[in-house]
Amino acid sequence: MKVFLESAHLGQIREAVATGLVDGVVTDPALIAKESRGFEETVRDIAAIADGPISVEAVSEGWEELVEE
Repeated sequence: MKVFLESAHLGQIREAVATGLVDGVVTDPALIAKESRGFEETVRDIAAIADGPISVEAVSEGWEELVEE
């Protein structure tokens, strides 16, 4: 079994990763918006903190935009 933290709060992510119990992070545009930071900046920061996989929902609706995102 793998444990994923659902958050975009960098402090929570750092704390959870430090325990060694979290295998990855799951986040979405709504969670990122609550942090009052840019989408791309937040995703990059999460990637720098988390050692495992990161799942991020896309915000674009069109195919070309999704591919670029």
